[in-house]
Amino acid sequence: MRFQVKVSELFRVAPRFTIHLIRLMAAANDLNTVIACYLQFPEEASDQPAHNRFSGQRVYLFRLTLGHFHEALRVLKDLGKECADIFDRAAPEVRAKYSHIVTTIAPFERALGRLRAKAVFHYDCSELEDILRKHQEPIEREVILSRKRNETRYSIADDLFTEEIMRAFEIPALETEEGKQAVRDLPDKVVRPQIEIMDLVVGLLATARMMYPDLIKKVGD
Repeated sequence: MRFQVKVSELFRVAPRFTIHLIRLMAAANDLNTVIACYLQFPEEASDQPAHNRFSGQRVYLFRLTLGHFHEALRVLKDLGKECADIFDRAAPEVRAKYSHIVTTIAPFERALGRLRAKAVFHYDCSELEDILRKHQEPIEREVILSRKRNETRYSIADDLFTEEIMRAFEIPALETEEGKQAVRDLPDKVVRPQIEIMDLVVGLLATARMMYPDLIKKVGD
């Protein structure tokens, strides 16, 4: 489905909605890009260096995903607060989609905010110091250096930032079956809302098209 939007004119008649819709589109684009990259990395590798590299790259992309979700939640809240008139005229399924996304992500808001500030776009000292200080067992990790710089991966950092994610989401230790299952389930908890955010943008465009038919036109499927 393709829409042609007269963005500047829509901004003049509905400035806050236009800005928040564009912000939500940006969040949806970023989430879509990061998750698509995440899913391209294989679960298994032929050797340990490759396994470390792929695992670490997935950790990085997952951290980015969490950061984008934190920003998306802020946009969703702004939309609900400042654009109630749009939602009042939206189809019931659009309002239900919005409510479901917010209630799905909201329980993780504190964890997302903590990770956004300390482990997504920043390399915070305090969290790492706390993890290392509280570890009961000695931490030993290999550092694999490759002649090809793009194949080098410092797994120590990946492992510790993974622990930050687990702590933020209160995931049990990986040594337990409960912890292993929680880690397996975590990506799915963010992939599904990402799809729903993409669908919500379509629903909001359809609503705005109904309200401002001269400014938003369907031009193709």
